[in-house]
Amino acid sequence: MNNKGITPVISYVLLVGIVVITTSAAYFWAYPHIDRLGEGPKAQNMVNQMESLDYAMRQTIHGEIGFRNSFNLHIPEGSIRLEEDNDKIIFNFQQGTAVIGYIPEPNDIETPINCTEDLEYILDERTNIIGSKIGEYSQLYAGSTGAPGTAILTLCYPNVELVWQGKCIRGRGGPRTNVLMEKKGINEEGKPVISIDFC
Repeated sequence: MNNKGITPVISYVLLVGIVVITTSAAYFWAYPHIDRLGEGPKAQNMVNQMESLDYAMRQTIHGEIGFRNSFNLHIPEGSIRLEEDNDKIIFNFQQGTAVIGYIPEPNDIETPINCTEDLEYILDERTNIIGSKIGEYSQLYAGSTGAPGTAILTLCYPNVELVWQGKCIRGRGGPRTNVLMEKKGINEEGKPVISIDFC
């Protein structure tokens, strides 16, 4: 007797094929969205680490001469550097979404590159990115080229002279960086002199 219908084997193969195609389509549609979900916590983690580094820096600034401090950074996707000329510590990394937003050039002022008191915006000359101040009491500024693109976090110390210690290097990438700080003394202008190394 000949059945004109579909056999159970063919039905099973068709069902498995439909499930595989549907699952694959859902995965490829959702993959970019899933990837972006990790951007928010990653960028916020970088901000939190830089705020903690700022706190460790302020401890060192207010310590006695010879006071030493260190801070461990976990920066798997970025690099940190010291700019002695401008008394800045700059961390830059790539972001996939605009967690740290783009700051346009303010119309009424030229964005400064040097740290000064009550600074609202600061320009990083190397990346040409403008950062805006985060929080009221922090020395941290954040900005980006947009998304996807480069984001920067800048610690700016107008009343401190930052110098390179010379034990390790002036800048480095991750995944782990130990920031060594030491209060060396007071300069002629009355500013604390803090040596920095990234090991």
